[in-house]
Amino acid sequence: MADVFLKNNSARSVSDRAQRIAFLVSIAGAFLNTLLFSMYMINDGLSSLLITNFLFYMIPLSAIALSSYHNWNFQMVLDAGIATVYFYMWGTTFYDAIMGHPSALSYPTLLFMPFLLILVTRHQLLIAYAITQAVLVYAYGAHFMVDAFELDSPDLNPSMIAILLALLSSITLLTLAIVAYSRQKTDNRLLALVQETERMAAQDPLTELKNRRAFMEDLERLRALKTPFAVAFIDLDRFKPLNDEFGHAAGDEVLKSIASRLQVAPYMVSAARLGGGMSLRSSSRTIRTKPKRAKSRTAFMTRLQQK
Repeated sequence: MADVFLKNNSARSVSDRAQRIAFLVSIAGAFLNTLLFSMYMINDGLSSLLITNFLFYMIPLSAIALSSYHNWNFQMVLDAGIATVYFYMWGTTFYDAIMGHPSALSYPTLLFMPFLLILVTRHQLLIAYAITQAVLVYAYGAHFMVDAFELDSPDLNPSMIAILLALLSSITLLTLAIVAYSRQKTDNRLLALVQETERMAAQDPLTELKNRRAFMEDLERLRALKTPFAVAFIDLDRFKPLNDEFGHAAGDEVLKSIASRLQVAPYMVSAARLGGGMSLRSSSRTIRTKPKRAKSRTAFMTRLQQK
C-alpha cells in the first residue's frame, strides 16, 4: 500500500509538469488563434466561415487548457484536441485551395504547426505526425503555392521548394520526437530515483515497515478524514535474550517475519517500527472502550509524538 502511494505521489509531480506546459502552450495557441483571426479579417473580410474556423480552433485549445488545469482526462483530451486542430486546419486549407481560394497566410501558418505539436509527449505520435506533415506540406506546396502567393516567375520550381519545406517541417517534428524520447527516459529515471528516495525516507530498512515519521503522517491523515481507527503497540518480550543466544541475524529474521505478518493482517491500515523490538499498527476496525478509559485523539497524538 505504501509503495502504491509513493508511486502515485511521485508520478503526479512529473505529470504536473506536462500539464503546466500544456496549459501555457494552449493559452498561447488561443492568443495566436485570435491574432490570426484578426489578420484574416483584415485581409479577407469577416465571414461566417472565418467565425466558424475561429470557434473550431478555440474550443479544442480551451478544452486542453481546462483539462490540464483541472486534471480532467488530460492525456486523452490533449491527444484528441491536437489531432482535431491539426487535421481540421489542413482540411480547410486544402478545401479553400481546391475551390480556387488559396490564401497566402495558410501555408506559413501550417509550416509553424510543429510548434503546437510540442505538446505531444509520445515520440511514436510525433514520428507519425512528421510523416504526415511532410506529405501534406509537399502536396500543398507543389499544387497550390503558385496561386497562393501569385508567383509567375519561369525560374521558380514549386516542387523543389515544396520538397525543401516538407523536409524542414518533418525534420522539426523528428527533432521533437527525439527530444520527447529523451525527456521520457529522463523522467523515468528521475521518477525511479524519487520513488526510491521517498521509500527510504518512509520505511524502516530492516523490516520495510514505515518509520515513525511516515506512521505519524498516516495518523494525521486518518484524523483529518475523521476515519475511526485504533492504534496498537506491539512490544516483543524476551527479544534481547534471543539476540544474545542466537545472534542478531536470527533476531532480524524474527522481526522480518513479524513485519510480513503485520502487513497482511486484516483491517491493517499502516504498520511501523519505532525501533528495537517495538512496533505500531493502526487498524480500521473500531475498538470499543469504557468511557472512563477513553482519551481524545489529540491527547493521544501529542503523547505519541513525544515518545
